[in-house]
Amino acid sequence: MDNLEFETLSSAEFKEYMQTHKEKNYLVIDVRQASEYEEGHIPGAKLMPLSEVETRLFTLPSERDLIFYCANGGRSQWAASLAGEGEVSKKTVYHFDRIYQRLAGEILEGGHNFEEACRQLDAVRKHGCAGVIDLAMAIEYSAFELYRTMAERSENPAARSAFLSIAQAEKAHMRALTRAIDQCPENNHQ
Repeated sequence: MDNLEFETLSSAEFKEYMQTHKEKNYLVIDVRQASEYEEGHIPGAKLMPLSEVETRLFTLPSERDLIFYCANGGRSQWAASLAGEGEVSKKTVYHFDRIYQRLAGEILEGGHNFEEACRQLDAVRKHGCAGVIDLAMAIEYSAFELYRTMAERSENPAARSAFLSIAQAEKAHMRALTRAIDQCPENNHQ
């Protein structure tokens, strides 16, 4: 199976990480679109839009921790997964996650609460098309992780195979969302 090892940082953990580590030991990577990056970004962050991550992973320094971030967590989670899967870094790969909280009530695929997802959708609309895609990416990634975990825990070979097939479909959804980001109106300045 793929190596999907990475750690998730909360905003407080990210701040603490930056205070306790030297700049030369880590690289912060913004996987949002250029227009989002221009509106504001973490000082020193390298821009690498999600649509470029898969092809540019091996240009990243293998001797440094890699910290991916985006607007809501979906794109950075996928980027961290790709880096972990590709075993790009000899150090730790992190994903800076700002939206996950305890969920209760009606649950969507991947464990997202329906009402909370609707509130998040309202909140991310200010980020335009890319913000909505980022939220969709977070939901798809949660589903991907759920099905992979179910496959790993299943003792029934047929069930394991079915869960892995569903996980593969979720991966395809994330790749489609990655391509869709480039089509967002706010990214087409022509």
